[in-house]
Amino acid sequence: MNSEIQKVVIVSGQWSTTGNFSGYDVLGTERYHIPSRLMVSLGYKKDDIVAMPLFATVVKKSFPARVDAAGNPIPNADGTFGIQDRPTVTSLFKTKQDGVNAFVDATGYARDVDAALREAVSAASAKSTTLSKLEALA
Repeated sequence: MNSEIQKVVIVSGQWSTTGNFSGYDVLGTERYHIPSRLMVSLGYKKDDIVAMPLFATVVKKSFPARVDAAGNPIPNADGTFGIQDRPTVTSLFKTKQDGVNAFVDATGYARDVDAALREAVSAASAKSTTLSKLEALA
């Protein structure tokens, strides 16, 4: 799986028969798979009219070859068979500010965790140094 994260504005789309959503950016050249659970998290259900734009983070995910009930291969959207890489939305927001806030919060959280870990390591190191000095006195 490619871990490169894209930030995309979804400006149009439609529901699939399975309840997922296919979104398109302003160029309309790339289809973004939006799992139904993300649409539900925004309050949408299959066949609802979706207010646009939506703001998304996207990664390419690999999906195994598909087969029908009889075991026959189902072609990918590009007509090929086998494993396919598909741009998949991993986070979805109704407003640009919600998306920005999520990234700011995640970055701040990561910095806070790193700072707490550095502090804990420093405190443990200081305690170890103090114990060593006390043992040397004994």
